[in-house]
Amino acid sequence: MKVFVSHSSADKWIARQIATELERRDIEAFLDEKDIKTGDSIDDAVHANLAECDELLMLLSPASLESPWVLIEIGGAKALGKRLVPILHHVGANELPAPLALGLARDLNDIERYYTEVVARSRLPEAERQVSAVIDHGDEPAVSSRLPRKFAEGARVRLPQRVPSKTTARDGRDIGWSPHMEDLLGVETEVTEALEPAGIVRVDADNGHWLWLADWLTPIPAEV
Repeated sequence: MKVFVSHSSADKWIARQIATELERRDIEAFLDEKDIKTGDSIDDAVHANLAECDELLMLLSPASLESPWVLIEIGGAKALGKRLVPILHHVGANELPAPLALGLARDLNDIERYYTEVVARSRLPEAERQVSAVIDHGDEPAVSSRLPRKFAEGARVRLPQRVPSKTTARDGRDIGWSPHMEDLLGVETEVTEALEPAGIVRVDADNGHWLWLADWLTPIPAEV
């Protein structure tokens, strides 16, 4: 099992710690500063290790989202059908580019859960680890009865009337807020998916693209 750790040079200390923690768990980790030697072709080393890796861990921060190399690595891994694992550092899930915002990302503060998941995957036969180019969804249950029925799948709700000041989910993740979401302020819509224990939902107004906190929403009573 091999994980390619993609990061901005501004975040290299954190990337080192992630690589160290992976290798402590017997997961091979590719890290540019560790594995590319003086005089090596960076481009060749990146392409070779992307081809060999099972998944790309993307340490996504404000700096890495502006890094051409990180975007090249993501594009290369996606083209090769590798699993994409977003780990967020000072960015929210709703602040990610559209191709990376389709599934569950882990906040850096919750990275221990990723370590548990990747160790479990490493014990699977290699054929079972070959997945399509998808965002890692982790092990969150899709729907839970712990969300009130007024926010359950199929419920009619009104999106917030103004930009919320609180963007932290119940599980501690900061999902952030995209300026594009402002076009939907006050819109009536339907819940298409309820995620617990985070207290997050997806709605049909944006085809399930953004994450919305249930606390932001106003339930619309069913017509009698």
